[in-house]
Amino acid sequence: MSELVYVIGSEENGTPFKIGKSKTKSLKSRVKTLQTGNPLTLKSFYEFTPKDGDAYSLERKIRNELINNYSYKKLKGEWIHTDNKKSVEKIGNDISNILKNIDYDFEDDPRYDLLIKEERLMSSKLEDAYIDLLEQHKSIFEQLGLFNDAYKKVKEFHQEYKNFNTKISKYEKTNNYNYFRGYESRVERLVGMHWYRVHVSAMKWFLAIYNLVKSKAYPEIHHRQGSSFLEIPEDGYVYITLNNERFAYNVENNSLSYKTPVQRDLPTSLWGGIVGKHYIEKSDLYRYYDKENDAFHDDINLSVDERFAETNLRSCTINYNNKTYNFINEDFLSKGK
Repeated sequence: MSELVYVIGSEENGTPFKIGKSKTKSLKSRVKTLQTGNPLTLKSFYEFTPKDGDAYSLERKIRNELINNYSYKKLKGEWIHTDNKKSVEKIGNDISNILKNIDYDFEDDPRYDLLIKEERLMSSKLEDAYIDLLEQHKSIFEQLGLFNDAYKKVKEFHQEYKNFNTKISKYEKTNNYNYFRGYESRVERLVGMHWYRVHVSAMKWFLAIYNLVKSKAYPEIHHRQGSSFLEIPEDGYVYITLNNERFAYNVENNSLSYKTPVQRDLPTSLWGGIVGKHYIEKSDLYRYYDKENDAFHDDINLSVDERFAETNLRSCTINYNNKTYNFINEDFLSKGK
């Protein structure tokens, strides 16, 4: 009768684990025997069948490797312990790594066939879960479209109202502010600023993002080929700069923060120029090799406030992460300013 090597631990915590050998048909009774007097509920997490039938050598090999090379702590008898919170997953991965270095055929392992069947079942359930998700919540996108249509109609009606009152103003020879109040301002007056900013603004963002995501993006230069979809990264940040405010969306934590120049750093006119801090909405860097001077050169393009662009600079400091470079404007010096 063939023997196998088992990894038994508690259902509650996983660790500590007992690594031993047993006849294949006797594994259940072995777990039952170990359960006697043990306050934890024991189960066999993994079983491995040695290719050469030498379960004793495979058992010793696995246990010694885990203790000597994978930082497991040896306990009394055949029990070992790990402090890892995902102890069941860890010991399974560690043993797999150990078995890669010895003559062991995973396909001959009875546990392997069960895992393959379980994987196929999980894959099928996952596909069903995705289909159910889309079917049950596709109305969200339909509602966005309906909102967009209704929103356009209300704005068009508001424009008609403004045009109508323009005719009246010609008779009255006056411009009544209420006639020409913008649509958003009118909504704020009717339902309150907070309601408008949260609900209407949110719907406008939803629509904008939905339209962005569902559309293909093509290169600005037409002779270039290819297309791309706007996809949110799995982690990291998404930055948006609007009106000198920089918003940072943490994808992993689903949190939004922003920063703006402090009062003393706000852009201010001074001595014919502009000083202060300005968050740039668009920038790009192009580096090329200057063969004549055997050096590298950067072209940096910054989309800045016009007031900053009009100021005549004497010098410029650029930080490349932790490296700082200082440049002098030769045009400024040549004009004697």
